[in-house]
Amino acid sequence: MAMTLVDLLSSEFRRDPSATYERLHDGGEVGRDGRLGVYYVWGRAAAQMVLTDTTTFSSTLRQPPERTMYGAKTMIFSDPPDHTELRRQFGPFLAGESLDHAASELRSEVASMVAATATGTCIDAMSAICRPLPVMAICRVVGLNVDNWEMLESASNAIVAVSGGAQGARRRRAAAEMLQDYFRELSVRDLADLPHPTRSAYERLRASSMQEPELAAGLMLLLIAGHETTAAFLGNLVILLAENPQLLNQFTDAPPRFVDEALRLVGPIVALRRVSTLPSVVGGVEIPSGATVVVLPAAANVDPRRYSSAQTFMLDRSNEPPPLAFGFGIHRCAGSRLATLEATLLLSALAEMRASFELLSDPVKYVPSAFVRRPSELYVRAWSRVE
Repeated sequence: MAMTLVDLLSSEFRRDPSATYERLHDGGEVGRDGRLGVYYVWGRAAAQMVLTDTTTFSSTLRQPPERTMYGAKTMIFSDPPDHTELRRQFGPFLAGESLDHAASELRSEVASMVAATATGTCIDAMSAICRPLPVMAICRVVGLNVDNWEMLESASNAIVAVSGGAQGARRRRAAAEMLQDYFRELSVRDLADLPHPTRSAYERLRASSMQEPELAAGLMLLLIAGHETTAAFLGNLVILLAENPQLLNQFTDAPPRFVDEALRLVGPIVALRRVSTLPSVVGGVEIPSGATVVVLPAAANVDPRRYSSAQTFMLDRSNEPPPLAFGFGIHRCAGSRLATLEATLLLSALAEMRASFELLSDPVKYVPSAFVRRPSELYVRAWSRVE
């Protein structure tokens, strides 16, 4: 019988992938799945090699139309030079003044969310904080109406869903078409009412040679990718704090290092797919041209060859490589700084209120995704220890 290296969609794996990662690390850095025929890459060094070499390992994958924005080029499913140009055009939404403006708007909103939930009653942390916050952040940097966050999130969830058969496929198409129309209207909107950083980003896009479908698709991608990964990370972060109540005390000592270490241990991205364009050798394993290669960033982040006490939260990892939680190289998530900002704002609010969590979901339920590990619901009891 052909051997399955890892079942990314199994409920056991989504609940706790650590045993699978330990088993994989006992057997090298790369392996071929006998059932699927794909090559999994879980070693930290091998994963970085694949993610860096965009010539040998292409991001241009065949996807359903609704996931490729109906033929429009996007950053996720393109290689240089297209990827380079798209990143240059959409980058201003996710950097510099745009992030500063988003932080000023989001800080009070996050504090209000935390205050409303830290009352000692049972709440679903996903619906109360972890799901709305990323969509609200994207709304801030792209200039969307924050009041529409539930509609936008619902459509995003439908597009990335992997189950549902023919009915699910119809839901994905309907959601994609709705968002496509929504963002096409935004791409030609009046810019006068937008804050300066957002207005400047739109003016730059309009001054380029980018066509309307690519512009709308890029904005649509910012929503879908930014929401899905960040909601997953925030949910996993809440679980980490609930299971390790003392950790929050370390946040104020070194906020950036705290977030980096949390990303290493409970980062959102489970798998990143590539297609090999040339024969290669990775981690001592020969990979033929045309093969599907799946990098496992979360596994690479706990590689015992590269991280001491790999399964333990440690702030001082100055002599160890950075986590691959948001990818690596030119395809590193364009919104990683925004996601880090959201996590930092949430942790700051929790630390200021000296918040504590009691995890009530047992077991935690996760969305059926081979891309991210995201709780579908996360019931906790939260309270503030500030008198």
